[in-house]
Amino acid sequence: MNAFARALLAAAIAFSPLAAEAQTYSNLTTGQVSGGVGTTAVQIVASSAYPRTVTIINQTGTDTLCIGGSGVTAVGAACLPAVAGVSVTLTTSAAIYGIVPSTTQAVGWWSTY
Repeated sequence: MNAFARALLAAAIAFSPLAAEAQTYSNLTTGQVSGGVGTTAVQIVASSAYPRTVTIINQTGTDTLCIGGSGVTAVGAACLPAVAGVSVTLTTSAAIYGIVPSTTQAVGWWSTY
């Protein structure tokens, strides 16, 4: 498991919706990966000059969606299960990339900042 995947897993384990502080955001952006995410890593969201909250959604859900940095692979990465609509929310300023093991998936996202 690479460093990004370990950090993502640790953040998911540490997150408790009941303990989260209320945040006020003034901007919401949304998007979908043009052509979907396939067996070659593609950028889902670009890097940002400031941290923002990004939710990534596996819209098709017929294959796992693995996310990470530009070198993400479908082995040893943090992967969302093959379930339509499953999502993960991250707070980061880094670019996020995705890859799937076999079948192109529709992937959407929204970001608040």
